[in-house]
This record gives sequence, C-alpha cells and structure tokens, in this order.
Amino acid sequence: MIATFVIEVGLALYALFRYKRSLLVGLSVALFVFLAIFQLAEYFVCGGAGQPAMVWSRIGYAAITMLPPLGVHIAYVIGGEKKRPQMWALYMLAAAFIAYFIFASNAFVSNYCTGNYVVFQMQHWAVTAYTWYYYGLLLLTIAISLIFAYRQPKKRNTLYWFVGGYAAFILPTATVNVVNPDTISGIPSIMCGFAVLLAVIFSTKVLPTAAKKR
Repeated sequence: MIATFVIEVGLALYALFRYKRSLLVGLSVALFVFLAIFQLAEYFVCGGAGQPAMVWSRIGYAAITMLPPLGVHIAYVIGGEKKRPQMWALYMLAAAFIAYFIFASNAFVSNYCTGNYVVFQMQHWAVTAYTWYYYGLLLLTIAISLIFAYRQPKKRNTLYWFVGGYAAFILPTATVNVVNPDTISGIPSIMCGFAVLLAVIFSTKVLPTAAKKR
C-alpha cells in the first residue's frame, strides 16, 4: 500500500512539473492524488496513526468516490468535447456519497485487514447504490472514450490507451473475484490496488500525447 502510494504521488508530482497547466493535467493530478489517498487510508486502517480505523475508512471512501466522475471528465477533455452538461450532476452525486461516508454514523458496519487487501463492510442498501454508481460511471467512461475514438482518428490512439488503462485494473479485479469469490467483499481495495496500472499507463501513454510539455 505504501509503495503504491509513493508511486501515485510521484506520478502526480511528475505531471505537475513536466506538463503545462491545463484542465487535463489538473484532472490527471487529482486522479493520482485521490488514488494515493485511498492507499494511505488503507494502510492506516490496518496500522493506526492516531485515528480509529473507521475514520480512515471514511477518508478512503471519500477519496475513491471522486474517481468515477473524474474519469468521465477526462474522457470528455481528451475527446475535445466542450459541452459537458451532465458533469455537474455527476460531481453532485459524488458529493452526496462523500457526505454520507463522512457524516453518517452507520455508514460502515466494520472493516478488517487480510494479507493482501482490506474489507470494508457497509449497509446493504449503500453497497448496492454505490456499486451502481461506481461501475455505471466506469462503463460510461469507457463508452464515451470509444465513441470519441471512433469520431476522431487523430485522438484515437490516446483514447484507446485510456480505455486500456481502465481495462488494466477492471479485468484483473474481475479475474481475482472469479478465481476466489471470497474476495468480492474486498473489491474496492483490490480494484484500487490494480488501479496503479491505470495511473502508470495514463502517465506514460496518455499524458505524453494529450498534454503540452513545459
């Protein structure tokens, strides 16, 4: 977890200093930072650091809740689409989930550490709603990216790499869950562990072709 945290923070700093300021670079840095915060929160759920594990659970979930709308937003920016009427609604939805995770006293039932991932247990209705929110926006990001790739040949390679980055953490997570169904309860932790692949692909294949260097 700490190693992943260091990698993602390093990628965020690299993007800040390597590329000129732009909306894409800002969104990319936010993506890396929120991924890193979740890794740090996971580590402290298992290791402490002066706050109860439940506090770190709230911080971790608040961080990863921002990732789906950021992905949709990035797809629009790479695709050059200036009209993004639904983005405010997606960010408001994310804000609603974050408020629930931070302030609801019963948001988390419990959490515990395994050898390789952390299990966060929430209210059943919250799990269902959050799953629809998370996977729905991940699929929307992929769909939007593929549509833009079809429409804009010049940006096709960049968008395909972006989709490849998403596949790099979604498919391994699904494979782990199929091989060992007991890991389903640890999906957020496992998925964000593999999401470092998205961060690396985004940093090495997407930003170099879509952002302007300093």
